[in-house]
Amino acid sequence: MRYTRSMIIVLFCLAGVSTAYAGGAMMQRQRAQKQMLIQRRIQQEQMRRAAERARQVAVQRARQAQIEQVKETLIKKELIERQMAVAQYQAASQAVAAQQEAVKQAAVMQHQIKQQATRAQQKAVQQILLDRALKRESSQSVVQASAQAGFQAGMYYGQQMAAADAEAQEVVTLDQMVGALEESSHPWPLMIDIQAKQAVVEHFIQKFRRQGVEINRPAIYYAHMIDSMAKDAPQMLDNSFDRVLQVVAIIEYDFDNGQDKDAMALQILGEEGFRSNRQRLGLP
Repeated sequence: MRYTRSMIIVLFCLAGVSTAYAGGAMMQRQRAQKQMLIQRRIQQEQMRRAAERARQVAVQRARQAQIEQVKETLIKKELIERQMAVAQYQAASQAVAAQQEAVKQAAVMQHQIKQQATRAQQKAVQQILLDRALKRESSQSVVQASAQAGFQAGMYYGQQMAAADAEAQEVVTLDQMVGALEESSHPWPLMIDIQAKQAVVEHFIQKFRRQGVEINRPAIYYAHMIDSMAKDAPQMLDNSFDRVLQVVAIIEYDFDNGQDKDAMALQILGEEGFRSNRQRLGLP
């Protein structure tokens, strides 16, 4: 078959059109593939970002949970510490309260003992004052005798001997007697001579005077008065002689140390004895 020139030209044209068509289709396929690749990469990026966001959220949640756990631990620790502090405070408070209660009880017991001793002393003095009021003599003034000279000549300790009625007497000095009476007044009844007792009282009056305390009644007056009171209340002799003389001078309103005499007498005698004593002295 013979092709003419025109046929050949037509064939070439057709072939070029076909080739062009085939090339266009290939380009379209390539563009489509490229678009798909881009879409795939976009999807992968989106997935990657979504995964990153999810990871960050998970990390934040984990951190937040950890923070909350730490906070809860700290709160529990603080609560435990507070409870321990409260328990320690309560224990310390209870210990202090127990100690204070013990001190209070000891103070109460000491006060009760002191009150009992004071009441016993007041009762003894009141009984003495009552007996003295019943036995009061019409005259109480006696001439004061000499001190040391009469003391050395007339003061004796009465001591019973092992024999039937034999009695030995020991002469002592004023200093020896004063030294014994500074411990207690039990040697007082052992002195027989009133002048010796007068000398002892005068010694203690002068001792008070050196301390700035005036006792104005004569020593012989207090010698007789202490003799009388010791018979009615021998327990008073348990005290030192300066204390005995002080108490007697106070209830006689003759202990001048600058303090209120009523207050001193009230402290020793109590309310009832205080009133009786003022009546005995003729005070309003």
